[in-house]
Amino acid sequence: MTAPGLPRGRFGPDFPGKICHARTRAGQRCRKAAALGTPVCRSHGAAGGAPRGPKHGKWKTGQYSIEAVAKRKRLSVAARRSRQRLKLAVKMCELMGMFTEGADEEALTAKNWGKLHELRRQLEVLDEPISADAV
Repeated sequence: MTAPGLPRGRFGPDFPGKICHARTRAGQRCRKAAALGTPVCRSHGAAGGAPRGPKHGKWKTGQYSIEAVAKRKRLSVAARRSRQRLKLAVKMCELMGMFTEGADEEALTAKNWGKLHELRRQLEVLDEPISADAV
């Protein structure tokens, strides 16, 4: 739609409508009018595209759908955290073994206590819920 008084297809500084926000290959802004309700022209994606999900013509199993991929990423993060938690627990048990029966004076140093507290802090961080940023 053009404004009255402007030749069809020309957009000057007085154009009353919205101009496309896309950039051309030359790095300049596109000079076409934006389609109604969108920030870009039809050449830059305002046409819409294919429907999502089972309505799409090439949909088969949904294995690569946004939801399935996000679920696999969450499971992967949870499994990785579980492995890290187990490794930290083993290290803590080894250090705590130093503080029980038969511990020599070297094992009772503040350095080892500091290591134990650092491992406990790392374990607490891993116990926090998985955020959406992690996925």
